[in-house]
Amino acid sequence: MIEIRLQGLGGDGVAKAAEWIGKAALLEGRQAQSFPFFGTEIRGAQVTAFIRIDDRPVRVRSFIYHPDIVGILHRDPRKLEDPWAGIKEGGWVILARGAGEPPPLPARFLSVPAGKVQGPWNVIFLGALAAWTGVVSLPALGEVMRGHFLGEELQKILGLLETGVRESEEVFPFGASVV
Repeated sequence: MIEIRLQGLGGDGVAKAAEWIGKAALLEGRQAQSFPFFGTEIRGAQVTAFIRIDDRPVRVRSFIYHPDIVGILHRDPRKLEDPWAGIKEGGWVILARGAGEPPPLPARFLSVPAGKVQGPWNVIFLGALAAWTGVVSLPALGEVMRGHFLGEELQKILGLLETGVRESEEVFPFGASVV
């Protein structure tokens, strides 16, 4: 089972990104569970979302405390409550380029362009997630997007997925072990 935790603030697209990851996994014939956790449902409040993907039915019904992948969808992780907590050794931490220096962790770090691109950066994040982790495929994410967007907006969204593939890069923070 692959377990993913996404964190951000209200308005960052955390809940929607989790939903789209789950739908992409279902399109690929796997089992998926995704659910958000909100404090107060206002723009700017912390949002955490959880996704589990497996080839067998997902029966676990709890938060994810030791994720394989942590996605930080806010550009400043210092505003989030312990976003690094519990990451499995060798797991992925995906964060916005220029988000500051993460602590040394036994994980792989992926830097995703957020500031220089116009559009919903959670879609760029999804492109990077698909390309680097393989947890869901880019074609499956594209199909999910076709179910949510039309016309020019769809073309822009598909372009943002590609941007996540092309412009994300693995980084090695000072003091981090290379897994």
